[in-house]
Amino acid sequence: MTNLLRSLIIASLSATAACSHVPLNIQATAQGSALHAEVLDGRSYRLQALVPRSGHYERLRVYIEGDGRAWKTSRVVSDDPTPGQSLVLDMAVNDDVPAIYLARPCQFISSPGCSKQVWTSGRYSQTVIDVYLAVLDTLKSKYGVSDFELVGHSGGATVALLVAAQRRDVGMVQTLAGNVDHAAWTRSRNLLPLQDSLNPTLYAQQLRAVPQRHYVGRNDRIIPASVLDSYMSQIKPVCSQTVIVDGDHHSGYQAEWSALKDQSLDCSR
Repeated sequence: MTNLLRSLIIASLSATAACSHVPLNIQATAQGSALHAEVLDGRSYRLQALVPRSGHYERLRVYIEGDGRAWKTSRVVSDDPTPGQSLVLDMAVNDDVPAIYLARPCQFISSPGCSKQVWTSGRYSQTVIDVYLAVLDTLKSKYGVSDFELVGHSGGATVALLVAAQRRDVGMVQTLAGNVDHAAWTRSRNLLPLQDSLNPTLYAQQLRAVPQRHYVGRNDRIIPASVLDSYMSQIKPVCSQTVIVDGDHHSGYQAEWSALKDQSLDCSR
């Protein structure tokens, strides 16, 4: 096979993948559940959310979406980071405790500040984290919340940890295939560093005391287990659990999640 023919085949496959992408329909996913779609003001960006009906909830479980479709191909940045599949969206609509789903900036809806930097090098910037801090303040006031439990998939785990490090009302963090140390992740995949983003490992002192459970896919080729190893060696959390599941980056988590999601960690030791 000539280099020209190989290039044409790769280009054709990339174009097909780009055209076949179908963004999630969040309203359709929520239909029949206890949650309804709502857009929340995060100051710099608006966030697409699924929220419960009005009421008073002592604790809210907040599901934070992953990075979505940040890239069309390995070399072409996406024009729209809205995901075509979601692990945490399904978990949120099927949860039996008070739950909320939060997308990432510029997913599903656009804001004036949306640019490709927001879902590439700056996907975990302080500006992005400030959006979630503001949204949680709004939710706390609206629902009378005492504390939050944050659940994040992939890059949503990074956001969850960075938010937990900057608040005092996060009672627990659970991550699924989490990019919990993106410096270790970019090194493992020979990618450019996310130079405009914060890393949870910068907040070792704040995160050490946060109860946390991390689910890792045994066959995850996108975020290897070494990323969590790097995070744990730097944070040294005093109360944590690591759960190895027979899954990849997007699937295989449901059984373990259903069995453990509502179990608190024993932090007495």
